[in-house]
Amino acid sequence: MMLRDVVYLAILNLKRMKLRVAMTAGGVLIGTAAVVLLVSLGVGLQRSAQQSLGDLGNLTLLTVMPSAGPGPQPGPASPQGRQTTLTPDVLEEFARMPGVTGVTPVVPLSGNATFKVGDWVGFANVFGIDPRAIKGLDLELEDGKAFLNRGNVLLGAQVLRTLRNPRRPMERPGSRGASEKEKVKLVGKSIVLTITGRPIPRMEGPGIVVEMPRGAEQREKRLRVRVAGVLKPMGFTLDMAIVLPLDEVLRLERELTGRTPTYARRGYPQALVKVADVKQAVKVEQELTRRGYIVISPRTMMQGMNVFFAILQGILGGIGAVALLVAAFGIANTMVMAIYERTREIGLLKAMGATNRDIMSLFLMESGAIGFLGGLGGVVLGYLVGWVGNQVVSAYIQRNLVMQGMQPTNDSMATTFVYTPLWLVVFALAFSFLIGIMSGIYPAVRAANLDPVQALRYE
Repeated sequence: MMLRDVVYLAILNLKRMKLRVAMTAGGVLIGTAAVVLLVSLGVGLQRSAQQSLGDLGNLTLLTVMPSAGPGPQPGPASPQGRQTTLTPDVLEEFARMPGVTGVTPVVPLSGNATFKVGDWVGFANVFGIDPRAIKGLDLELEDGKAFLNRGNVLLGAQVLRTLRNPRRPMERPGSRGASEKEKVKLVGKSIVLTITGRPIPRMEGPGIVVEMPRGAEQREKRLRVRVAGVLKPMGFTLDMAIVLPLDEVLRLERELTGRTPTYARRGYPQALVKVADVKQAVKVEQELTRRGYIVISPRTMMQGMNVFFAILQGILGGIGAVALLVAAFGIANTMVMAIYERTREIGLLKAMGATNRDIMSLFLMESGAIGFLGGLGGVVLGYLVGWVGNQVVSAYIQRNLVMQGMQPTNDSMATTFVYTPLWLVVFALAFSFLIGIMSGIYPAVRAANLDPVQALRYE
């Protein structure tokens, strides 16, 4: 019996039992739809998480922090159990490592910072970096130039989103009601930066105050600076920061807190290390980790996130696969019942020369077709449910933005929490077809082993 004859007979047999095929394929449809929908949810959440992390910035930029060894020192212990510091000598050593193009300490300013431009007021953290390292760091900019001195600053990627109008708190640049003049970019403009802080008392032992500096009341400093550039998303603290020269931050720290910073002796809280390419970044990261430093990089963040979502997708897919397993028993039951109904037909086929292999192929073709039809319907159903879910979530987000007085952005409108990739469609169809084939193995073997004489006598 030729393949086309087997296919023709399989189609005829499936047409004869349309209702039973539809009900059996319905079980596969539900299972496949559950697999497609749940795995698509995991994939969509992963894509949304990657987008919300600001694309994780430059993969060759590493954030390095010191570890503290055993004893009363604050901070986590290094893997080697020894204390590590980020003194200027250590940073110079980092700069001499193969592949490193730039190194700078990163120092946060103690105090609250707000800035004003026109009628808009925003807030941000203030960090200081070494202006001499700007070129080597090769910072990526959304707009402007990477220029830093006492009169010029850089803004983090998320700082502009904090701007609000004090008289209309729900309004921000770009929202409905904001004039075109108020939507202009800040690059090249002057902003008034206000920083407030309190003197920090000297401490001797846990909780024992030795001396409280004079003038312990809150202090305030105002600076007028020019925005030289706006950084692209980097995936860490500088995204919500106004970046000043390091010397300027140290000066402000002394004036606001009454404390003379001792970073040069005791080490900086963190540092940025720029590496030439991704391959060398992996080697530098491994070497710094071996030395006991804590290294945070976009690459490791992505790896950890991908592992988490891979596990999540496996769990969600496994939940949906349970429904497919139940559907497999339904296919097997349908094909076993077909044997009893078509016993004489099987005997007639054998009497006309059909081999056991032909009978097995016929039953496997029918069971595989049932699985494939159910899988096709499941893919369509899963995709439609996911599409409706995306529309509902998108409408909910836009409604909340409008209620808060903000204009929905393209990013908020394009966010998909349920995303069905092409590989998932192919996998779902192939898997459902395979489930059908596996479910039909036992009925096919049983049908092939029927004695043709006994089958022709069967009533």
